[in-house]
Amino acid sequence: MQQLMPFQEATAAAGLRTLQHPTGPRRFLVADEVGLGKTVVAQRILHGMLEGRSTPLVVLYVCSNLAIAYQNVQRLAAVLPEEEREQACCDVDRLSLLPSTQPPSHPRLHLYSLTPHTSLPQWSGSRGGIWVERALLEILVERIAPEFLAGRPEPFSRGVKDWKQKLAWMRGSVTSVDKVSAALLEELFAEFKVDSRQRLLEVLKATQDELAIIMSMRNALASAGIRELRPDLVILDEFQKFRDLLSVDGTGSEKQEEDRVAARLIRGHGKHRHGLLLLSATPYRLFTRRWEDASEGGHHADFFELIEFLAGGHEHGRELRRECERHFVRLGEALRRGEPGAPEAGEARRQLTTRLAALMARTERALHPAGWEEHQTEPLPAGIPSTAFQVYRHFVGCLAEDHKSWAVPYWNSIPLPMQTLGSRYQAWQKATRRARPGDLEFTQADRDAFQLQEPLPHARLAALFGKLPPSRLALPWLAPSKPWWPLSGQWKDAGTDMDKLLAFSRFRAVPHAVAALLSFQLERHFLAQQGLAYEAVSQRRLLTLRRDRLGLLALFHPSPWLIENTDPRQAQDEDLRGSLRQQLREALARARVPMRDHASTRPPWSLVARLDRLESARPWIRKAWEKIALKDEASEASAALDQWQHEAGLQLGPISDRELDSLADWALTAPGIVVGRALRRHWPQAVGKDGFASTLSASWKGLRSYLDHPLFAAILQAGQDHEGFPHAIRRAVEAGNLESVLDEHFWVLGVLSGTSGDELASSLEAGLRVHTSNAYFHPLQGERTFSLRCHVALPMTEARMQVEEDGTERSFRPDELRKAFNTPFWPHVLVSTSVGQEGLDFHAWCSSILHWDLPTNPIDLEQREGRIRRFAGRAIRRALAERFTEHEPKDMSPWVFHAGQAQQQLADASGLCPWWVYPGATVHRYILDVPLSEESARLASLKEERWLYRLALGQPNQEDLIQMLMGRISPSEVQDVMLCLSPWFLEKRSQGPAIPVPPESPP
Repeated sequence: MQQLMPFQEATAAAGLRTLQHPTGPRRFLVADEVGLGKTVVAQRILHGMLEGRSTPLVVLYVCSNLAIAYQNVQRLAAVLPEEEREQACCDVDRLSLLPSTQPPSHPRLHLYSLTPHTSLPQWSGSRGGIWVERALLEILVERIAPEFLAGRPEPFSRGVKDWKQKLAWMRGSVTSVDKVSAALLEELFAEFKVDSRQRLLEVLKATQDELAIIMSMRNALASAGIRELRPDLVILDEFQKFRDLLSVDGTGSEKQEEDRVAARLIRGHGKHRHGLLLLSATPYRLFTRRWEDASEGGHHADFFELIEFLAGGHEHGRELRRECERHFVRLGEALRRGEPGAPEAGEARRQLTTRLAALMARTERALHPAGWEEHQTEPLPAGIPSTAFQVYRHFVGCLAEDHKSWAVPYWNSIPLPMQTLGSRYQAWQKATRRARPGDLEFTQADRDAFQLQEPLPHARLAALFGKLPPSRLALPWLAPSKPWWPLSGQWKDAGTDMDKLLAFSRFRAVPHAVAALLSFQLERHFLAQQGLAYEAVSQRRLLTLRRDRLGLLALFHPSPWLIENTDPRQAQDEDLRGSLRQQLREALARARVPMRDHASTRPPWSLVARLDRLESARPWIRKAWEKIALKDEASEASAALDQWQHEAGLQLGPISDRELDSLADWALTAPGIVVGRALRRHWPQAVGKDGFASTLSASWKGLRSYLDHPLFAAILQAGQDHEGFPHAIRRAVEAGNLESVLDEHFWVLGVLSGTSGDELASSLEAGLRVHTSNAYFHPLQGERTFSLRCHVALPMTEARMQVEEDGTERSFRPDELRKAFNTPFWPHVLVSTSVGQEGLDFHAWCSSILHWDLPTNPIDLEQREGRIRRFAGRAIRRALAERFTEHEPKDMSPWVFHAGQAQQQLADASGLCPWWVYPGATVHRYILDVPLSEESARLASLKEERWLYRLALGQPNQEDLIQMLMGRISPSEVQDVMLCLSPWFLEKRSQGPAIPVPPESPP
């Protein structure tokens, strides 16, 4: 389980007291600011609830989408030893399927996850559900109401292919049919408000809408599921996205009668009461504008309704709400007088803290002396070229009259809007598509010729191209935060400040257009002169194993002998090859291999094959290669492996000085060696019998497949006309410090997600295999769309399509895209809509954010930046790398060592420093400064509102209050008088001295 920091421990302890209270409402909210580890706090609460139990702790985790669920359930399961976690997690993510599913087998913890829109039929847009639910219903209804099936042909199978096969599969999967049937019948009585089977049949027969019947039956199944589950704890994560779920609270409420499933999820069933743990950085609208207050109730209503809910509702909850409202009125009066530090304001804050601390906790960076930032944002000049006005004239001329008001916003934000908006926009659907002489169009012929209009006819995109030229985007991996030796080549030109970029837009057409055109611009730069057809680029393979390419096999082979006997970090100076040569000489001497010059020099692959059998047979090497390489390249790969095996069986014989030099160079630059050695620092079994296959798969199926692209060949061979691609890869491995990058990445995986052992290898492979999708462009006239590849930049809106090596597409979830972005490899740019704004972390290798369009609310600004301002992020690691410049021990990962140093030397009593706040840990923020736009003025207003909104907590008419306070109170004064609901900081304030601010550099 991840080690908690003091501020997290304090929050977990407060939550545990409330959730285990024998008579209280057992509801607690963790509302920590984005990026401060709410899931880790929940994990610690689970750990506390597990103590002393004799029966399994049943936990139901609820969130808005399955990508977040998958990410966070893995973290919650880390409360158990790694080898036990799979036993605790249930794969089924729908309540309706739980009655027919065996519970997890773990004796102490049963962990379920679901989303309201898949598990609560009343909340779903699909009344019919999925075929698995309907197949289960048909099997059960056969038992309890066969007459219903006799009277209606195929009520459950309509529209489903291969229904009989699927039904047969379901029959073989369902356990305890009699028990589940009885539970369904009981719930159907309640669902249809009947008291007998005969009456139920009458109601079903009288209902003509079959989808309505199916939805009611799904609801009954889900209700049976939650009843049988009897959870001890329900976790509602980012619950503001399904806030209406809380409205079923209250005995006899209309919504409770309408949706029994949601009511049981919130209140329990009968005498069974479970704990409710709510997690959200924005549990109520932290700040609302005047129009939102008028039309939606706004912050004031949200906040006090939540207080009433947390206090258990009923009279006790309403009374606590009234008390809090009175104290907030007193506080608001002082604020409006401009006296936030007045005694009556202080007393109101004290009374509020006393009442709210048992219900909620909120820790913010702003409570820490080093947590205040000026939020400096760099405007990128985005001059409007004349060609952009040509695009506008064409666009506005195409739009229908009732959509012309959208012309400027769309044109300003979306590149080539008539070609990229698409059918999801009504404005595009109703537009008149035409092309006249002089209209600018990006055509399929332009794509095939690798041509793009210059100057680029879009101000924002042109500015982004200027910020991210091809020379910076082209790097196959980022430079490490702390290089082990000087960067060279393209990495030296880019510098250690080369960073990934996370961009946000409010229009869903922007991510696809921007990602595709950024990727195309890179291809133009490197492939235009290659003579390749555009469509052929993704089909061409350069690193395919053949019988005459044993050097390629050796290149990605994680040789156990070389990995165990070489380490470039042992070099005492910058003579890396000299050090490796000496290490090899000593290892060969231990193995009694003589050194002797001879006439011929054997190729490195021959030496590597023989070295791996030097001290033991290692038969598992061949088995691993057969399992991994033969799957896709059977005949040629088999012949190559036979030849490799034959070579491995030959005597090594004496080694010459030239062969020793080539082995030293191979040990430093071969990617397979580098992957294996980096893994072995964090997973000692990486190249042993139990780990070799996973390491080989990460190298061969992961890194080789990733690099096997004509674009990488052009990038790495640029300026080296006579150099082969494999040699260019080896040169890049050294120039770009790949081993240092991987060491840092494996450390990051461990501390951010608890990844360890063979999961490190599989995680690397998974991240490397998500790197291509397609975006589609429409011609100005005609129906035939054409596609552009997205690779160095990818869009994130919802489920996307990934292009496989054979050209086919498959859908992949946002979680896969998140994992790929959280590696040092491509994509270097992720362009998202609001779907990536909450709940997902993108900070592992990214510390730069671009507000393609500014949000209207300061909270949205914080949510966006919270994606990269998180624990041990790229910005923090860079700052720590500058702080710790001394040499590290040679026998361990430098990041393991420096993390220990940072904790010992820089950690403060709260635990926020240095992993969340640290001087010099700079997040780079950008906006696009289009002439005559209001972006800069809006940004200045948002930044001031960003710290003032903390004073407006619980106040009506927040926007008016903040306007009144602007210019009259400084950020440091806000820090002194803001309401504190952080358990750790509350205790610290009661004890006395302030937390010291750490220095930026060593004293």
